[in-house]
Amino acid sequence: MPRVRTRDGAGVSRWLQGIISVS
Repeated sequence: MPRVRTRDGAGVSRWLQGIISVS
């Protein structure tokens, strides 16, 4: 899991999209 702490799920969505893009 990423160390980034976000107040809303928007950050998580961006993180997941980044992983999908790299993958």
